Amino acid sequence: MEDETWLTIKEAALLAGVDVQTTYSWIRRGHLEVSGLDHRGRKLFRHPWTSRGPSWPPGPRPST
Repeated sequence: MEDETWLTIKEAALLAGVDVQTTYSWIRRGHLEVSGLDHRGRKLFRHPWTSRGPSWPPGPRPST
């Protein structure tokens, strides 16, 4: 869709309020799906409010 907003891993981590390494962990565990790659080969994700994807962030956040 043309009106979708795309996020890099760093932007997705900032939006979710987690470290970038947590975002990579979510990808490895299958909790977060890579939606595409940019011209440099960086992973891209659909912005959660412009897509009908899974809930954001994936899964419950641990209590501190």
